[in-house]
Amino acid sequence: MSSTQQPSSSKKQTLFISSLIILWYSSNIGVLLLNKYLLSNNGFRFPIFLTMCHMSACAFFSYISIVFIKLVPLQPIKSRTQFLKIATLSVVFCCSVVGGNVSLRYLPVSFNQAVGATTPFFTALFAYLMTFKREAWVTYGALVPVVAGVVIASGGEPGFHWFGFIMCISATAARAFKSVLQGILLSSEGEKLNSMNLLLYMSPIAVLVLVPAALVMEPNVVEVTISLGRQHRYMWLLLLINSTLAYSANLSNFLVTKHTSALTLQVLGNAKGAVAVVISILLFRNPVTVVGIAGYTVTVLGVVAYGEAKRRFRSEGGLGVRDIHCWNKACKIQLIRSILAGQGSLWVAWLKEYDLSKVTTRWIWSEFRVKYLKVDWHMIVWIPLHIPKHSRYHQLDGNLGKASHQG
Repeated sequence: MSSTQQPSSSKKQTLFISSLIILWYSSNIGVLLLNKYLLSNNGFRFPIFLTMCHMSACAFFSYISIVFIKLVPLQPIKSRTQFLKIATLSVVFCCSVVGGNVSLRYLPVSFNQAVGATTPFFTALFAYLMTFKREAWVTYGALVPVVAGVVIASGGEPGFHWFGFIMCISATAARAFKSVLQGILLSSEGEKLNSMNLLLYMSPIAVLVLVPAALVMEPNVVEVTISLGRQHRYMWLLLLINSTLAYSANLSNFLVTKHTSALTLQVLGNAKGAVAVVISILLFRNPVTVVGIAGYTVTVLGVVAYGEAKRRFRSEGGLGVRDIHCWNKACKIQLIRSILAGQGSLWVAWLKEYDLSKVTTRWIWSEFRVKYLKVDWHMIVWIPLHIPKHSRYHQLDGNLGKASHQG
């Protein structure tokens, strides 16, 4: 009976994960293509307003899924400082999304994806500038084809537009900056939030930022959108579907990572860009060249090589330890503590079977401490390396106290 149930549960798990991956692909590619369609047709030229719709949907659906459906436990904001950190991340997140949507007005999806694939380059750059985190030279070497591929693709892109290119590069850099900044600001255990709770708090803040920005920078957005809704009966439906897909992309990203791994998501992300490029070319019929395809291929291969190099060659020390000498000292102290306590590992239990009477606290102090040259009067005055009760100054002070008491 159990043998028949095990293959059945395995099939259900495989079907569930496959459904999540399909949802993830559909949501990410769907929102990208719908953004391009809405911003390139019917006179809708409002990327800030479109981003505001996305953030409004994310705020609404995040609240429903966390507070009512209990998809993940609600993590409350514990301090004003934590709120300010989340607000900072929300502003940077807004800039990245708005920049990406603006670029879609001027660039084809294929070239937009090629530029967006350079995110690892900016992530490594900001990580080094902000946290001094260094990677192996092989990892940095893998970033060369990432940048070179975009340069090649730029030269072979028939629809190249400088403003769109600058906005796309800015959006990509902002996306990388946000990921590094998130690791810095929300690094403590008490302030860490999972991606769904972070989206719950960032989305309303983003809406509050985007509403005045849309009214100032896109002053006729309300009138034009209402007019387009009357002229095209599917306009409001497309905006609703597009906004829902924006939340679905974040939700499926969280679920795929939870039920598979971050490495699986990275591999799927590399393939997602290529699938989005092919579908966009078939739908929008934008012209492509062999040079452009070659450049994008070089970029994708560079991203794959970067991910593999980062997985194999971790940070300095091989285990993600930035200062291997401090780590060795900490291990020595922990080992000495275990020996003195007589517990902590099988090796310490083995040592207890032998005569280790010489290994005392006093012996360890005298053998392992850093010793400096001493002057002749070092036993008279207090220095940090003295144990107070054994210093002659302490003894002299005690004798003087006794003499005064006797007098």
